[in-house]
Amino acid sequence: MSRGGRLLLNVGPTAEGEIPDIQQVSLRSLGRWMAQVGDVLRAAQRVPQTVAQPTDDPWVRWLETPEHLVAVVDQVGETTLNYRQDRVSGTAAELVGASGSVAASTGSCTVKVGELIDGPAALLLPKR
Repeated sequence: MSRGGRLLLNVGPTAEGEIPDIQQVSLRSLGRWMAQVGDVLRAAQRVPQTVAQPTDDPWVRWLETPEHLVAVVDQVGETTLNYRQDRVSGTAAELVGASGSVAASTGSCTVKVGELIDGPAALLLPKR
């Protein structure tokens, strides 16, 4: 997701041919998360930093699909996101992969993430 990279899971079986329980838990969690946000991620490309900038505290990465500007937010609580207002249509937004709420205005929005269960939240902002 970051910088066009790929994810290497580095999961292998034991000598008995079994995947260790701790790795099974992680893989199942990743599968549940991908079931929720996978279509968005597969359709996404990087966003130029002139449109929206990633941050490390809080951890936010930006992507875009043909229909949405997408913020991937890995933080519980309130996060304010800034982006170029000419790229987003109106103030409608949808939070995927987490519970919470979104209050959007022109050029920014505040997302309140209640709980991250299987992975980061994805905020979908309709594009112009």
